[in-house]
Amino acid sequence: MITAVARALRRRPVETFAGPAPWKVVSAAVAGTSHVRLGIPCQDAAGILQLPNGYLIVALADGAGSARLSEQGAQLAVEKALAALESRVGLWPAGTTGDWEGALRAAFQRARLALRRRARRLNEPPRELAATLTCLIAGEEILAVGQIGDGVVVWKDSQGRLYQATRAQKGEFANETNFLTQDGALWRVEYYCAAQPASAFAVTSDGLLRLGLKLPAGDPFSPFFEPLFAFTSAAPAPEAATVQLEDFLASERVCARTEDDKSLVIAVRR
Repeated sequence: MITAVARALRRRPVETFAGPAPWKVVSAAVAGTSHVRLGIPCQDAAGILQLPNGYLIVALADGAGSARLSEQGAQLAVEKALAALESRVGLWPAGTTGDWEGALRAAFQRARLALRRRARRLNEPPRELAATLTCLIAGEEILAVGQIGDGVVVWKDSQGRLYQATRAQKGEFANETNFLTQDGALWRVEYYCAAQPASAFAVTSDGLLRLGLKLPAGDPFSPFFEPLFAFTSAAPAPEAATVQLEDFLASERVCARTEDDKSLVIAVRR
């Protein structure tokens, strides 16, 4: 049973749709059971923009559990990354691989700068706003991804084959990863570009790694993603679909496998 507390700790991703919408998108972020027990809100944040020129951009951040202001850091990172991507990608009819990577690099730079400025304004060390960040650009002939941290992007080509665009980064010690606020963070960002159309993709935080990947190899687990793609494709109303996805992420069958916050953005080409 989903408690009232669990529902209260959910966060709806920021979604803005403008102009033509070649993608059907469903997204949700739900607090982990460990956070529910402690009364801590979901520290994940996600945002989606469908641009008038047909591109879809996504940003997803996971605040560090050890950082006191990580919820604020995750939200700020998503906001600034989306703004940076919109200002570049929104003006392009097309681009080269270098253009896509350049846009992603600018997004990570802007998000990191915003976090460090916020830390100075609050008189806090940057690590208190620590968050991972995954950014994605999807167009008719391109899928470009940048990531720091332990998120995952899985996408499907026109032939129905699943690929993993990013793999969860590991830190120096067990259960550690890289964060946007740490020294040398921009050198740790990994980039991926596929010069072909994606028919569907999913962006997740690390809370779903054990469900979505075949461990320890880390390959996409088709029985997890395929039903989600089919669900999104068939969803008649985005708001109702979001509620259903929230219920799934907060269900006992999912929470039995993970106590962490769970964020998921699913997009299927119309």
